[in-house]
Amino acid sequence: MLTLPVLFAVMTHELFGADWVPGWLLNHWLQLALITPVMFYTGRPIHSTGWLALRHRGADMNSLITLGTSAAYGYSLLVTLAPGLLPSEVRKVYFRGGRGDPHPDPVGPVAGGPCRGRYR
Repeated sequence: MLTLPVLFAVMTHELFGADWVPGWLLNHWLQLALITPVMFYTGRPIHSTGWLALRHRGADMNSLITLGTSAAYGYSLLVTLAPGLLPSEVRKVYFRGGRGDPHPDPVGPVAGGPCRGRYR
């Protein structure tokens, strides 16, 4: 539920050029406040197994999600906290990167299991 306002505002504004989206929904600080609990509380199971897989030099879907959402969140955090460190043309936040990616995928392990043995 916390990600819906960010997803709606950013996607309608960027994809459809909707100028009617309220400016406060595009505020970086509001997006940071809404996405942070999703990133660290809801995404904790994904991130803990993702970092563990990377620590053991393995890669799975959890590690890919962890790398992608952490990179997007970290860059957006830098743009929000210290925008002067970056040129103005690259000061774009990507908090929507954490919008729904850290969620359990019940189909992936089931569908991917038979394929793993076949292609090793």
